[in-house]
Amino acid sequence: MSREVTVHRILQALHHASESKATDAAFMAASHASGEVYLVIWEGQIRQEGRCWVAPGYRGSVFNPSNLVHAMRSGPKPRLAFWALAYEM
Repeated sequence: MSREVTVHRILQALHHASESKATDAAFMAASHASGEVYLVIWEGQIRQEGRCWVAPGYRGSVFNPSNLVHAMRSGPKPRLAFWALAYEM
């Protein structure tokens, strides 16, 4: 993955995060080639591959393997998470 693609994806993620920090907000279902990990600092929920919504809990973590369809929603409190792409170097 080129540096430009990585920077572009990071900027996209920051844009999505800033849009979905409100209460009762949803991050639309998506999938992408890179896996990703979230370190959760909110009490929202995540859904993977159409399964039931689950709450990883405050200080929890979530790993989405590459091409896994996933979505998030904030619930009554704003969503906040540290996010990173996982890729081989």
